[in-house]
Amino acid sequence: MIILDPEDQQQGKSNSYVAGPTLRLPDRVAGRSSLLPDYETSQAQHNNTPSSPSSSTISFRKYSLHNSVDSRFWRAALYALAIYIALSVTIGVPLIVTKLTHKHQNGPPPWAKGSDDASLASPLVMVNSGLFSMSQSIRCNMWNSTWYGEDGLYYSSSLFPLDPSGTFAIRSSAWTTDADSTETQITGGLTVDINPDPSVTTAIFHLTTASTTHLIRDQCNICFSSNTSDGDSRGLSLYIPNNLTAYQSLSFNITLLFPQSSSPLQIDNLVTYLPMFTQSIGYISPQVILDKLVLEGMQQGINADAVWANQISVKNLVGPITGTYNATNVLKLDTVKGSISANIIVVQGPTRKEPTFFSLDTGESEINADVVLLAPTPATANYYVNFIGHVKNFDGPIVLNVTHDESTQPVPLDLRVQNNQAPCNISLDSKFSGNYDVSTKLATASVILTPDLHDYTGDGTRQMLPEVDTMSSKHGWIGWGSQPAHFNPREQGQVVLVSSLSPVSLLVGS
Repeated sequence: MIILDPEDQQQGKSNSYVAGPTLRLPDRVAGRSSLLPDYETSQAQHNNTPSSPSSSTISFRKYSLHNSVDSRFWRAALYALAIYIALSVTIGVPLIVTKLTHKHQNGPPPWAKGSDDASLASPLVMVNSGLFSMSQSIRCNMWNSTWYGEDGLYYSSSLFPLDPSGTFAIRSSAWTTDADSTETQITGGLTVDINPDPSVTTAIFHLTTASTTHLIRDQCNICFSSNTSDGDSRGLSLYIPNNLTAYQSLSFNITLLFPQSSSPLQIDNLVTYLPMFTQSIGYISPQVILDKLVLEGMQQGINADAVWANQISVKNLVGPITGTYNATNVLKLDTVKGSISANIIVVQGPTRKEPTFFSLDTGESEINADVVLLAPTPATANYYVNFIGHVKNFDGPIVLNVTHDESTQPVPLDLRVQNNQAPCNISLDSKFSGNYDVSTKLATASVILTPDLHDYTGDGTRQMLPEVDTMSSKHGWIGWGSQPAHFNPREQGQVVLVSSLSPVSLLVGS
């Protein structure tokens, strides 16, 4: 085939001849049939071949193909996302609801039926400016007296009376994450007690400050609110700015005294938020009964000699929690690394329809608690009485003793204990009956039943029926008579003790 130059090709289309030297065709070879076309046929085929597409046409086709692929890809991705969302809603939500329902099938905590745990959170919220949110009725920086002490500090004091009802709030904005800081030292203490003077009929706030200079005190806002309409802001608020001069000290001593009364004094709420303060509640019960007690701290200890409330929440960061606490609804003692040492009485009153809940939670410190179950009205077929307890620790020992009050007949107890890398020693009294599940990893588990000849149910001698009995796992039933065919939380309790790398022990009948 003869290939022409592009210029000759264009001329060949317009002229009847081709310019250039004359070429002689080779002779046909005899006896062979050539597969190549002759000259005229080759020229005709070459002239009729369509022109090659231009570069712009090729680019446009590539662009169209690319857009088509991208469109199909994003359309498929959107379809896949829609299918994933539909499956998540259809399958995931019912599964979560089922798990949450199953989690408390043996008696839901009180907050599952109207007593939301959020109600135990401190309502003392600071606005964006750093000041506490308070009403216009507050009075700030009003001092009854000021003097210079022999220790070189400046002292100021104030006295505030308050009607002995409603809410009492004490809060401070001072806090630090370094307890050993040599810079500005902000300390304080709170004491709540009964006024020794029987002639006083109001609640009294007494505040004393000590500072190295008057300037430090004047940079603070010490505010008091006595209006009952202020709600959670009613009480004492201390705003301490964080730009105080270094190597100076400022301390507060706060005392709240309730009046003496021949009948129990009903108080709505006592709420504190004092990160740098020690907090001490004296023997205020049974003269003072609170609906809600919320104490929050950080580094210093929190102690209650005797306090009684429907709901109790004590939260600390690294400071210890100690004392005696009586609760009829919810009791929570919670720290991050502080120890817990408490005497607890949880009450199931005659009008209560939900379980009474208590919990102890910390880490890297000891939990040592005695819990007494008090239910004045015995359990009947139409009256649901039980207690739920959660105890949790990590890398710290647990010593827990749970007993019934002498006036209380056997009531169901759902107790869950969890620990790691530290021993657990749990003891229940002879009134406990129900399932037990004690296990640990790489350590030993033990369950001991102390003989008790007393028959609380009339069903016969109490016995222990083990189902699993290995070195690190014990599971079975303890009770009077024969083991029920089905577990009923209205009639039977259960205790679950789980740990690892440390021994666990359950003693029943102590």
